[in-house]
Amino acid sequence: MFGTSRSWFANNAGLKREKDQSKQVVVESLYIISCYGTLVEHMMEPRPLSTAPKISDDTPLEVMTSPRASWTLVRTPQWNELQPPFNANHPLLLAADAVQYYQFLLAGPMHITMGP
Repeated sequence: MFGTSRSWFANNAGLKREKDQSKQVVVESLYIISCYGTLVEHMMEPRPLSTAPKISDDTPLEVMTSPRASWTLVRTPQWNELQPPFNANHPLLLAADAVQYYQFLLAGPMHITMGP
């Protein structure tokens, strides 16, 4: 997924949000979510191929990438499980239990066959 850079927040919360027009980037940042729940922002810098003898419109490009910021999107095992702020007899919890019960009844009886 591509998007504007958000690493100013992760690196320095006091930094101003306005973009510096003299340092305008050519491409958006690349965001990658790992299978472990980490979102990483990569800065991409396209450049002319370093072995090109002459720079023109047809010069091949190489892209240099560098990770800039990361955010953990999943809870770690050390985090305590949060309990809902309701008592067990709260109307919302009772209603949820009633809905599940009626859905079970509407599903009908389950037919279990035992043996041949």
